[in-house]
Amino acid sequence: MENSLLKWINTFDVASEIGSLVQLGDGVVLYRILHQIAPDSFEIGSVIEDVSDNLILKTKNVKKLLKAIETYYQTVLIRDCREVSNIDAASVASGNSESITSVLQLVLGCAVQCDGKEKYIQKMLSLDVDAKNDL
Repeated sequence: MENSLLKWINTFDVASEIGSLVQLGDGVVLYRILHQIAPDSFEIGSVIEDVSDNLILKTKNVKKLLKAIETYYQTVLIRDCREVSNIDAASVASGNSESITSVLQLVLGCAVQCDGKEKYIQKMLSLDVDAKNDL
């Protein structure tokens, strides 16, 4: 599943190719992707871009990201998003693959349920068979 999610993430216009889930732990790339999916709900500048290895700043970004995802699910998609409360922001920020995968699944949910979902579903359909089956 991890490789399939990375392939999907790399279909978005991100600064450079993402080769591992750890690169997503600061929340910056995921927030940029969500901004592409729903710009009105995920405003650029809401997270700190340059966090380096500062775990406190990464965790702060991830908390903002999770809160924005929860708000999007509740107010735009009109869906409950209990999964957010099960994700530990510090675990995501420290690079835990399982926690990052949980966030990615929520991002994927945003993409396939948003107003422009056809565009994002097409991106998924352009992936190889194994990746499509995983997603």
